[in-house]
Amino acid sequence: LHSFPTRRSSDLYNPSGIATDGANVYFGDGVSIRSVPKGGGATTVLATATPSEITLDSNNLYWTDFNAGAVLKMPKSGGAPVTIATGTNSPSGITTDGINVYWSEFSSPGAVRKVSVNGGIPTILGHNVNNIGVAIDPTSTNVYWGEYVFLNAGKIDLAPTSGGATTSLVTGLNNVWDVAADGTSVFWVEDRTGGVVGQVALSGGSPATLASNLAEPVALAVDASSVYWIERNGGGAGTGTLNAVPKIPTVQ
Repeated sequence: LHSFPTRRSSDLYNPSGIATDGANVYFGDGVSIRSVPKGGGATTVLATATPSEITLDSNNLYWTDFNAGAVLKMPKSGGAPVTIATGTNSPSGITTDGINVYWSEFSSPGAVRKVSVNGGIPTILGHNVNNIGVAIDPTSTNVYWGEYVFLNAGKIDLAPTSGGATTSLVTGLNNVWDVAADGTSVFWVEDRTGGVVGQVALSGGSPATLASNLAEPVALAVDASSVYWIERNGGGAGTGTLNAVPKIPTVQ
């Protein structure tokens, strides 16, 4: 059960990182962070940056810089970036609950960490292989992330945000690139076998496919009704796209 995607922006250069609020979608395009109205339209450059992934709270945007090994933030309207964590090993996915920022590290074995939105000493929440993407549920009870492995060996993992054992929520995935969550479900994109957007209940169960046969989906975000993702489509100039599809209200 899935719907045909709707394209919200195109002609992007090597896009990476995506987040959304009530009005806009924010994303990286390889050399900057931009915003675009949720209904589509012209993009606005907010900062020169090279984000691996993006997240936000009511006031700020946060992102990981894979090559610099850093976690940064700035106001959603734009402004000077501020570094809140350094020395991280290949940071990839990122999310926040407005109190802490959580991110995954793609090193092998990778780590999932958190730090105050104001910076400080990071805490390790979990370890696994090639961690990528990260999300938390609305109550900040659990943190979810992907394992980037091909040949049906990829996974969606979870651990308590307070620390504890890691368990696997979904297995048998191919090249997970990003993870998102809402009050009922976890979502992910797979960049293999045509590219897939998937959804599963927070408590586990049978996964659902929301979209398939995609061109290198690398990041996603969710709001009350839709899933948004960006497709790299080769990574060349003017080839990437921003797309959306309705969510399944409840997955059992």
